[in-house]
Amino acid sequence: MQERNKDPYNKAFPNESDGSKKLKAKNIVIIVAVIVIAVTALVLGLVFGLKKTPPQNIVNMSTQNNSYCFAMKESDESFTIPMSIFEDNPIDAFDIEIRVIENYIKLENNVVKIVNKLDKNSEIGNSLGEIIFRKNNDTYITVYMKILREEVIEINSLSDFKAIPQGAEGIYLQKNNINLEGQEISIKDFKGEYYGNHNKLIGLNVSNAGGLFESANDANLAGINLVNFKYENIDESIEHHSIGLLANTMTNTNLISIKANGEILYKNSKINSERVISIGGIVGNLMNESKDNYIEVKGCQSDVDINVSASGHAIYIGGLIGNVQNVFIEDVKSFGKINYEFSKEGTQSVYAGGIAGFLKGKVDGFSGSKIPLDMGWFFESHMDIKINVEKDSIMFRIGGIIGKMIDYQLYYVNFAGNINVDCEKSEVIAGNIAGEVENTVFNKDQKRTILISQVTIENPIEVNSDGILKLGSLVGVGISQYVSNDYGIIFSDYPTILANVTRKTEIGESKETINKSPIGKRE
Repeated sequence: MQERNKDPYNKAFPNESDGSKKLKAKNIVIIVAVIVIAVTALVLGLVFGLKKTPPQNIVNMSTQNNSYCFAMKESDESFTIPMSIFEDNPIDAFDIEIRVIENYIKLENNVVKIVNKLDKNSEIGNSLGEIIFRKNNDTYITVYMKILREEVIEINSLSDFKAIPQGAEGIYLQKNNINLEGQEISIKDFKGEYYGNHNKLIGLNVSNAGGLFESANDANLAGINLVNFKYENIDESIEHHSIGLLANTMTNTNLISIKANGEILYKNSKINSERVISIGGIVGNLMNESKDNYIEVKGCQSDVDINVSASGHAIYIGGLIGNVQNVFIEDVKSFGKINYEFSKEGTQSVYAGGIAGFLKGKVDGFSGSKIPLDMGWFFESHMDIKINVEKDSIMFRIGGIIGKMIDYQLYYVNFAGNINVDCEKSEVIAGNIAGEVENTVFNKDQKRTILISQVTIENPIEVNSDGILKLGSLVGVGISQYVSNDYGIIFSDYPTILANVTRKTEIGESKETINKSPIGKRE
């Protein structure tokens, strides 16, 4: 009889044969190899995977408050938002909110799908929807969506674009990039709707008539993307002028997510102290002449170099708009340069600002008192504004955002550019936000005010002049009926950066110099 090992554990694990031992060893080797491979794969996945796919709570974008406007025909049932606007971020990295048309569309990844037809009698059918992409309460992207129910004219080519008639009243939808180099196009009295969907219009020289749309009235322009546009005019006329790369003049016209890139050069050596000149990177002159209609400029951006040398009663120069009145403005940005040079007498006033040269708000009755109704949100300018004049007696109103502002309020304002003024005897009224602010509708009893709040500025104003200087870190001069009570114009959440002033001669040293924060002088 075979003798058993006396080890009690052998009762549970009897002796194995040599074959069994070899098979077991082989199985152990296989198991160990599988474990090693799995661990290696896990480590490699962690190392390389994190590099390719960051955690979903991180949004990596170059800037915030980016705006776009897209239009789709209701009959198309779906529209794909270009992934390029998300700058390589996945859609699910954002918290998404749909406004106004939330009952009519749904968003699947970057595809907008219509789930319910718009009611033909509903006001929503005439409204812009909003898809807002946020993270941690910061808004990175706003997509304005327009659902088109009426007959749409598609613009697919140069010939389609050139077929737009003067006085057009239709609805136009641009489907492709269009090269306009060498063409002569200027659409007069446009009264329709044009949706560019951020397809490019490239290389148009608008020197002859000025502006892609010479004029627009009661129109809607959205998602238009002007690339490498140019205006150059050296003339001897004494006429009034309005100049903009998109349009010279506009009345009662909404601008949504317009982008303009290019340059403007206007020179006129003819002395005329009566004419008015309005020049803007997008529009020269924009007016809301209706008492009831609500006109908007939203999500627009310019990158335009503007060079002006001319005389006049009033010259308005703005990175976006030269002269704008009675319009609500939100989420606008400007880049580029403004240069004004002149070496003769004959100019009374120059208004220059990174967003607008002159901005006046719409006022109306409310409980028996007038109040400022218009306020602007998210104004950002990176423009460098340079003034260089000789033999001058001009009144300059220069602001990093607005040259002169009347009955308007500003929230979340950033000026990251530079203001540099070199003149002899001109009066310089300048501030990093606005040169001059005026409150004409202030009611003493109700303490109605103009508020400028949440301000960021980066650089001091530089002035080299022997003239009267009224300079403020935010506003050069504030005008209100009740200055002594400090109710007319107030400020909140702002930095203090005073101007650097250089006098040319002893005569300049003897003239008035005001350099304060946040406002130079109240009048």
